[in-house]
Amino acid sequence: MRFPDHHNFSRRDFNELVKAFNQLEGTHKYIVTTEKDSVRMANNPYFPPELKTSTFYLPIKVEFMPQKMPQNSNPFDMEIRHILRNFNNPQASQVRK
Repeated sequence: MRFPDHHNFSRRDFNELVKAFNQLEGTHKYIVTTEKDSVRMANNPYFPPELKTSTFYLPIKVEFMPQKMPQNSNPFDMEIRHILRNFNNPQASQVRK
């Protein structure tokens, strides 16, 4: 099942999810979602408790590419890269004004 980004899951969504899950064949059935949606689902009062042990998420990981910045780069991107390059040097990591 697919849901749009930032979807607010309804009771109907979860009822349909349970129905689809129960119709899957096999003994090893899983629900895989994004980390963001897993938080939204787990905090939803309609999330069925019987699905909790079968629901897993893909963790979010952010990485900046190690390449040099293009000539006309966004100042925010340049600042983030500067901070990351100098992460172990507290004085160099401070935001430049």
